[in-house]
Amino acid sequence: MAANTKTGFIFYTEYIEHFRLLSDSEVKSLLFAICDYHSNNVIPDLLPLPKMAFSFIKADLDRNLILSEV
Repeated sequence: MAANTKTGFIFYTEYIEHFRLLSDSEVKSLLFAICDYHSNNVIPDLLPLPKMAFSFIKADLDRNLILSEV
């Protein structure tokens, strides 16, 4: 998948459930990972808990990008 040319993405409020299970530093790394993935298609190297949260969020990002191209 090429880098995304869109300047924004849908951020679902249900993500807060994932964030509440993480430390502040893990939330920070997850937020940067989400932005890097959306902007540059970079798969982040994360610790296990943020990595699991990212996998759920990545699925939404990918699905929403595909739907926006239809």
